[in-house]
Amino acid sequence: MTKVVKVGGVLLEDPVKAVAAIRSVAGVRTAIVHGGGVQITRMLERMKIQSVFIEGLRVTDENTLDAVAAALLGEVHTTLVRELR
Repeated sequence: MTKVVKVGGVLLEDPVKAVAAIRSVAGVRTAIVHGGGVQITRMLERMKIQSVFIEGLRVTDENTLDAVAAALLGEVHTTLVRELR
């Protein structure tokens, strides 16, 4: 059986704590899914792109997608993988 663990952006602010939480529930086969809303919002602010939400969901246009990719691939994913190793 494969366990799926979802780690939110708030927990990812402290990668060491995030990895400890993952390891506390991980099984032999574990898939990790991560968020990153906090990091995305921070990246949008740095890029001076206004966040737009409709009914609690972030609207992702082309400019926003660039910021999302930068936040998730450049910060969240790489930091999490580094800490898991």
